[in-house]
Order: sequence, then C-alpha cells, then structure tokens
Amino acid sequence: MTLHRFRPAFAVVVVAVALAACGGGGGGGAVPGGGGGGATPTPVPTATPGAAGISLLTPSAGNVLVAGVSASAADELAIAQVATTPGAPSAGGSLAQYAATLNETAGVSSSSAARDAASARSAQLRQRIIEARQAARADALRERTFPVDAQRALMRGITALPGRAVQSAGRTTKAAPGTVGQQRQFKILTSNIGNSGGCSGGTTAGGYQCNTTITATLMAVGAHGNIWVDNASLNTAGEFTIPGEFTQVAADFDHYYAVETAAFAPAFYPGTPAVTFSYDSAHGKNQCDAGGNDIGSANRKSTDISGSNGTSIDVVITDALAGTGEGGYYYGNNEIPQELWNCVPGTNRPVSNNTSMFVIGGNNYPAAPPQLLQFNESFWLNTDMPRGMSHELQHLLHNHWKVLRPEVTGGTATFDDSFVDEGMSMLAEDLATDPAPGQHLDTPKYTFVFLLEPSLFSLTAFAGYQPNPTSTAQNPPYGWYTNTIGSYGQAYLFQRYLYDRFGSGEIQSIYNSTQTSVGAVSAAANEPFAQLFREFALAVSAQNTSVAVAPYQFSSAVTLRGNVDVPSRRVAPLNVRHYVFGGPQPPELFSNNQPSGFLTMSPGQSGSTFIVDGGTLYVPAANGSTGSTVRITAPAAPGPPSYQGGSVQGTLPTPPPSST
Repeated sequence: MTLHRFRPAFAVVVVAVALAACGGGGGGGAVPGGGGGGATPTPVPTATPGAAGISLLTPSAGNVLVAGVSASAADELAIAQVATTPGAPSAGGSLAQYAATLNETAGVSSSSAARDAASARSAQLRQRIIEARQAARADALRERTFPVDAQRALMRGITALPGRAVQSAGRTTKAAPGTVGQQRQFKILTSNIGNSGGCSGGTTAGGYQCNTTITATLMAVGAHGNIWVDNASLNTAGEFTIPGEFTQVAADFDHYYAVETAAFAPAFYPGTPAVTFSYDSAHGKNQCDAGGNDIGSANRKSTDISGSNGTSIDVVITDALAGTGEGGYYYGNNEIPQELWNCVPGTNRPVSNNTSMFVIGGNNYPAAPPQLLQFNESFWLNTDMPRGMSHELQHLLHNHWKVLRPEVTGGTATFDDSFVDEGMSMLAEDLATDPAPGQHLDTPKYTFVFLLEPSLFSLTAFAGYQPNPTSTAQNPPYGWYTNTIGSYGQAYLFQRYLYDRFGSGEIQSIYNSTQTSVGAVSAAANEPFAQLFREFALAVSAQNTSVAVAPYQFSSAVTLRGNVDVPSRRVAPLNVRHYVFGGPQPPELFSNNQPSGFLTMSPGQSGSTFIVDGGTLYVPAANGSTGSTVRITAPAAPGPPSYQGGSVQGTLPTPPPSST
C-alpha cells in the first residue's frame, strides 16, 4: 500500500457505537470466524475468461504478476489485489499489508500523451483529494458504521418465544398508519461519530447509546410512512418553511418503499406469527421494568412483523443529530420492546422506541462559510431527505430479513458486514432517487473520493487509511478508519456492479441466505469471492472505455471516466457540483505517515508500495512506442487465488479529476 521505506503499523480507529444500528452507515465487523482469508462458498464454476483488451493475471513463483502491454495500446492499467476477507479491524488494530515492488520495462517513452508529467499530476491529485474532503463536509455526508460483532453478541442471548405461548399486553413494531397532529416521544441516539460514550457516564460496552428524548408531531401520513417532526425543530425560526413539504416527504417515501421492496424484499411477512422476545428465561428474566425486575407473563409485549396491522414505517425528523456528525440512522434495537432491554444488567442499557423506524436530520445545518446556508430547505427537501430515506430504508429491510425474520421463524439471526449492508444502502439511493437515467443525488461524491485513492481502501474490511474524519485539526493524523467516505464509495460500486450484472435476484439471494457477507455474496453470484472481486476491479478499470464488455462493466448509468453533475448544499450559482472522473488513480507514496506523492509508472521506472488485505492496487502505466511490461511483485502476500491481478489496455480516456 503505501510506500518508499514506509512500513507503518497503521493504527485503526473503529467507531464504537450501538448494536444493530445503521446510520449513513451501519454494519461493520468481522466475517464469522474472524481473520483474513475468510471462507468462500462451495460453488466453483469455470473461471470467467478475459476479453478483448482485458487479461487475467495469475502470479508466478514469488508472487510476480506480469502484464505485457502491446505497442498498439494507447494506455494500460494493471491491477494487483489481495482478495482476502479480513473484516473490520478492531479499535487500535491494523490491517495486514504486503510490500509490493512495481516496475515497467522496455519501451522508450517516459510518459504518455494522455497524462500529465508525474510531478504535476501528483500535485493536482493531492489538491483534488483535499477539495473532495472539503466538499464532503460541505454537503453534510454521513460517516458512521456500527460494529457487527456487538450486534451478534447481544442478539446471541435473546430468545424468541411463539406469541401464543405467552400472554401479551401489547404488540410492538407498530406498523399502523397514524393520525396527523398526534404527538409522541422518541428516544434519539446522540453519540458523536467516533466517540465511545458521548455523554456523562455513558459507555457502549453493553450496547448502550447516549440518547435524548424528543416530542414529535405527526405531520403527514402516506401509504407506508408516518412522517414525525421534532417539535423543537418545528419551532425553530427559519426551518421548515416550504408549504406542503412534509406531504412531499410522505409521497417520496412511498415511492422509495415501492422501488426498494421490489428490488430487495418486502418489509413485512404476511402470516408470520407474533413472538415475544425473552432476554434470559433460564434465570427468570424474560422482560423487565425499568428497575430490571421481571414484569411477569401477563405484561410482556410481543413483536409482530406480519404487517397485519399495517405496513407503515415511522420516519422521525429531528435537529437532535446536529453536531453529532450523523445525518440519519436506522437502529435495530427499536424493533424489540424496551421491556427486553430493561433486563440487561447495569444502568446503561440499550434503548428502544418499540417500532419500525429510522431517524433523519432536520434542515438546521452547522455553521458554515457564506456559500453554505444554515437553512437550505430546497437542498434538504430535494436531496438530503431523498438520499437519507432511501439509504436508511434499505438498512431496515436488511435487518428485517437477516435478523428479525430468522428469529421470528425459528432460525438464527445473521449480520452482513458493512461492505455488503452499506453498499446496498448506497445502491438503494441510486435505484430510488435518480432524477433521470444516469443521474444520482449522492453516490458520485462517494465514488469520486474512492477513485482518487483506491489503493488506500480495503473493500471487505470497509476501512480506509485516511485522515481522522472526526478531527477538526487542519492536518488530521492519518490512520485506518471504518467511517470514511471512500469506503462507502467502494462498497457502493461493488454492490452496483453486482446489481448491474446479476439484477435483483442477487440481492434477494443475499437477503434470504443463512450465510453472511462474503459467503452470501459468493453464493448469490455462483462464483468464488476472489474471482468476483477481480472481475469487479477490472470493471472499475474499464468502465467508460471501449474495452468495457460483460462481465467487466457497469451499466451506462455509472460514470467513472467523464463528467457528472450532482446537487450541492452551496447557494446558487454553486448549487451544482461539477465532477470530472478520471478513473482509478495510482498508489500513493508516504513519508512520516503522510502522503507525499503518487507512484506513476512509465517505462524504465520502478517503485515500492503496499497492498492491504481486501485491497487493490490500480497501476496506470505509460506505454512505450515498442510496448512494455509491467511487473507487480508482492512476495509476502497470500498466494493465489488471494493474490491475483489483471490488466486493461487500449484507449482509456483519463481526464485529470476535478470537482468544482
């Protein structure tokens, strides 16, 4: 991965927050069994062959990948990857990294006419990276994931008893439509991104989340959504001033609900019996009062996900998230009665609102430069709410199918890692909110950040070597973080690739699978994960070129080389951000743990870098007039099929990336 005489034991900061929660990120955690090189499923079909302009590379002795470049090829891009499945690293841990040597031999030219001089290109790319991070903050992108291992641990001790086996005082998962004007209280999670407590005496060790209680009014009711708004937000001068906006929000949600339940899975399961979740029936504590005392069978609350009393999901809009760095979240604990969580030992317990719901931030943005209004209601209504609702709805559907449904039907809850769950939520934004074919509200921003530094991100670990995203310092320290925008970008592209290639059937197969993460994805695609991962990386390399053919391509809706415009929170005339994508960029070089340049290859040049577990090196090479050969050697990396590569050669348009 990185570079020249730099072999850091990168520190990892993992956001430690609540279980079963998914914000503008959710999921995270290790593949069951942990460690690199997780199990792959049993299907092993014939390997997909290369295509015109695309070669599949298998390493020779010493893990040497060799890519020959034809003299007739205008451009070439080689990849090398370690297709392991490390899962998210623990707090303070690190990802395995393997030293790699790159060299390009033969040829006579030191550069390609399609590329700038290496030094100028390096400076331009560094500036683009800085600008992209600034843009991310300006547009209030959400950056939080939640450790899956904590979710697994807490659910492991919970038993689902058939509803008929106990008397129930009431049912949760209240899916009935409400009445406009009614009010109720909600407990809203308020931990800051990246902290491990966030409030006095708080800790996440037992799944506890710092929270505040709000009172909200039901402002609109759609066919599938109850739109609740925090009274404090409703009473904030300058906020929510557009007539009929909550009616529009309800209508938008109904559209997203229709699209996503068709593409992913239904939200509820007709005919499924109600169940009563029990915390520890063996020790006489099934459901408890606030003091932790069992409330008795007559007072227990059951959970009903059949949809028999309605299919309405509560959407809660609040400014309580302001200052947390979070734009919205789905929290699976809300699906299970508070009476169960009251049985958790200690005083800092998980919280529940006893309903199927998610939370979205209001139209009260943090203080910002003059071009960023505190209240930009048009952006909130037409961009922030659509991307937030579509994103969080997928998390809800995912949790209903992978966690609740198995528990209710006598199975075992499974938890997909973040690169699957978050990638699907980003895909949901594409499917549900595209204003026109090929246009996207949100996903190009994440994709752009990933493509600027693709070698610094591990797909399966959902982690990136980046500046601390929670720091307000001018030059934040670098480390491995699981809450980085580029991680969302890569996970999105992976799920978009699978969807474009296999359709909704692949997603539904993952939803129905008793396997998780890599196993579920591989089984759905009927390919070993390493094979699928390489095909994906080659598709990223070839997209928007004449070389892109099935299976090494996305749909035409995805632009990875060329121009894309997306909405921005900035005031007019800057309310549209203009991106120019230049495909995946070369590996970076580091000095004293800080980026110092880019490893741009040309004939006669060599350099050193690293490949990380679950990561890919993208190596653009400048071809010579007589052709050339690119070698990527990683002797300490796991052998094939984990260590593998490929090349794309032909005419590869490579405009300098920019964002204005």
